[in-house]
Amino acid sequence: MPLSHVRPRHMLSVAALSALFVAGCGGETTDITAAVKDTNNTLNGAATLKCPDEVDGGEGTKFDCTLEGKGGKTAKVQLKLGKDSIAPVSEKKYVTTLESVTGG
Repeated sequence: MPLSHVRPRHMLSVAALSALFVAGCGGETTDITAAVKDTNNTLNGAATLKCPDEVDGGEGTKFDCTLEGKGGKTAKVQLKLGKDSIAPVSEKKYVTTLESVTGG
């Protein structure tokens, strides 16, 4: 199936995220490693999503990642934390970016 026909919400992980409360700072850090790993499994080698292991903040926090295609072409994508997931800030832009790095 061409990437343009795959809905982005199905390409990003719905894996549970763990929120860690930083002692003494009062801030929240969310570990997104499992969500990124699940997303990469869903991308099935067409591209790799590279993100930080942790994001400062909780639900609604936006953060930048990089999509890398097999040929080495890369592009930045902006994602956000959901209640138990990561999702693109703009689904349309995510699909366009994914297609640009995969040639799809």
